[in-house]
Amino acid sequence: MLPENLSNFLECFTAFRDAMHACMGNSLIQDYSDKFLKFDQTYKALNISTTTKVHIMTRHVPEFIEQHHKPLGQFSEQAVEHCHAKFDRLFNSYRIKDINHTKYFG
Repeated sequence: MLPENLSNFLECFTAFRDAMHACMGNSLIQDYSDKFLKFDQTYKALNISTTTKVHIMTRHVPEFIEQHHKPLGQFSEQAVEHCHAKFDRLFNSYRIKDINHTKYFG
């Protein structure tokens, strides 16, 4: 059981999880702005300093979503990085490593 003096932290972490779930995938949950507001409120209730990352999450991420009307998952580099990793594997399987080979190309 969680000690009472840590219940505010649990509420804040839960609100953070809910805010991330609302906007990080490929679909945007309709009440995402309420989720970010809840996270902001629960974080402030902890009476600790606001980090740069928390500021970005509570202010700029909702603004970005509002401007683009899309979840953050659609702006991820994950798909590009996945293709890049596949390309590297394929390239390395055909790459000529012998610098004395006639088809060596640095």
